[in-house]
Amino acid sequence: MINIISGAITRVSSLLKALQVKRFLAAVLVGFILLSTTVGSEPVGRDVTKKVDKIIHQGDSDRPKTTGEWNREARATEDAPGKRAARIGEETKEAVKDWAGLYPDVAKRTIPGVGD
Repeated sequence: MINIISGAITRVSSLLKALQVKRFLAAVLVGFILLSTTVGSEPVGRDVTKKVDKIIHQGDSDRPKTTGEWNREARATEDAPGKRAARIGEETKEAVKDWAGLYPDVAKRTIPGVGD
């Protein structure tokens, strides 16, 4: 009787282990298919990346917006701390200008006398 119960437990546990591996492989396969699916001739991710880049670089601001741009600028002014400080000042001014351009309605509602 003990051998029968022990054998049943062994079979059930091996079956459960096999099912978990199958589920894992199925999830990996579905993920791979979703990530590599193409729409037209381009993968789905490239279209999204292009849209994000377009949104990030819209406007006339000259300051860097991506990590790569920041790193290139840091390497360019690595040996000139005065030039780097001046550039940081200019970028800060542009950032505040951009920020102020985004929220004029908030300022008008927050400070009632702004419009007068």
